[in-house]
Amino acid sequence: MNFPLQIECFGLRLHPHPVFEAAGYFLGARAYFLLRRRQKEAALPLETNLWLLVGCVFGAWAGSKLLAWAESPAYYRALLATVGPPALLGGKTIVGGLLGGWAGVELAKKLCRVAAITPMSERG
Repeated sequence: MNFPLQIECFGLRLHPHPVFEAAGYFLGARAYFLLRRRQKEAALPLETNLWLLVGCVFGAWAGSKLLAWAESPAYYRALLATVGPPALLGGKTIVGGLLGGWAGVELAKKLCRVAAITPMSERG
């Protein structure tokens, strides 16, 4: 299958999906740090915030893969038999990513003992 659009960049022809995915990660991180800088006081310490971010990223990655595999198990079993373990790197779903990211944040909150996110000045 030939994708009708290729992005030309520094003499390379790139598929738009990874380009826009990388741009989304970059812009999301920039927006996060910009909004965090605008706040007078952080609601959580930086270390806790970063653990929540780790939970979100890995939860989204795992959720997107697991739902893709659950959606088409016969396809991935056949692909695994022919290609081997690299076949498991393919396939992602946005719904699985959203659900997995949410679950990852909730798990990270539980491990970091964060019940609710409130400004540090309001804590006792």
